[in-house]
Amino acid sequence: MIIKKIIFFILLLFIQCSSNSTELSLEEWKEKKQDGFWYGIGMVTKPFYGESIHEAARNQAIADIASQIKININQEFKRVIEEFNHSISDYSLQVIESRINTTIEDFEIIDFKDSENSYMLMGRLSKAKYYENIDRKRSNAKDAALNYINSVKKPGKSAFEKLLKAESIIFPYLDNPLLVNRNGNSENLFNLINSLRSSLIERVNIVTDSHEIVVKNLVDKNIPIKVTLIDSETNEKIPNFPIVTSLNRNSSDCFTNKLGECDFFIKKSFFNKDRVQFYNISINKNFLGIDSEYFNVLEDQVILKLEPTNIFLDISENNLGQTIKHSYMTPTFKKYFSSNFNSNFVDNKKKSDIIIKAIVNTISESEQKNEFGLYKVFANATIIIMLREKDEPILEILIDDVSGADFNSNVQAGYKALDKLSKKIFNETLPELVSILN
Repeated sequence: MIIKKIIFFILLLFIQCSSNSTELSLEEWKEKKQDGFWYGIGMVTKPFYGESIHEAARNQAIADIASQIKININQEFKRVIEEFNHSISDYSLQVIESRINTTIEDFEIIDFKDSENSYMLMGRLSKAKYYENIDRKRSNAKDAALNYINSVKKPGKSAFEKLLKAESIIFPYLDNPLLVNRNGNSENLFNLINSLRSSLIERVNIVTDSHEIVVKNLVDKNIPIKVTLIDSETNEKIPNFPIVTSLNRNSSDCFTNKLGECDFFIKKSFFNKDRVQFYNISINKNFLGIDSEYFNVLEDQVILKLEPTNIFLDISENNLGQTIKHSYMTPTFKKYFSSNFNSNFVDNKKKSDIIIKAIVNTISESEQKNEFGLYKVFANATIIIMLREKDEPILEILIDDVSGADFNSNVQAGYKALDKLSKKIFNETLPELVSILN
């Protein structure tokens, strides 16, 4: 029992000594700190399974210093964020990354200790060297950005790309104003880039070959629109410039050719039922690095006036050779086109834009009931689409073998077949027909 107590006392003494040794080492390191430096400590516990425990501790020490610099950067950026109304992540993340790289360049190891249970390393970064490097890089960035800016003469894709490069170069240094002398005046470089970008946008004049177009669905072909970009200051065409157009969430994009032109086609499938719709044309900001939240992107419109399509229905319906009194097909066609298109149904073929002819018949399987005690009849339809000014059909569709059954008679079975046929035409045939016409 006495031996166990002695062993326990020795172990306790050993643990305390080990703890004091570590604390003493940290205290000794703290005493080495001098003004004018950032200090970082990295400690890696053992066992360690990486490639280099020294490198791992070094990286921790660098990260320790980087976190101190990050706090300073975020504090400095409060003014920048308020001035330009951006979120802190827009700029400070790029600044932090740049400053951490600078930290790595001038990081100096001043001591390390390899013990049985851990590896500790202490390093420092000279604030004077750090700020000296930042000033040097800031000056280089300012010169490089000015070279890009001075090469911008007129609106064009390359001009916006140069301004974007100039902006990205100075991003890491926006925590302090970058002032440049331009035409004898001192200007903020970031403001200058944005001012040039705005002035270039204002010089782009969008010209279309038509400002208002009358359209009829199902009849008119895809509508061509020619867009030309002109520099309002020089009256020159602007080639290789991105344009985007949109109508009812359908968009198309294009780069202007050597003549500053783009040819677009408004597809009939883009239209909805509204009588007046707007075809929007604008600069494609996604290709120019323009954030439309902070810049007005020039836009033009073509007014599209959708006139009703006049439809003439020529429908013949027979059930087992007899003309039926109450049509199944006429309500079906009217419901579909009225629900999906801006359309009128006319009684005079000469006033129509489109003629829909439907020939509907039924035929019985047998005069007698089948083995299940049912009369069975099949319905079929031929649908022909014609334009009023053309003699030949533009489309012809056949629907056959739509069956109907009844316990009482073939006539009733025929009506049921016609009812099923009308539903099939509404849900399947007419959507397919319209997709072909469009």
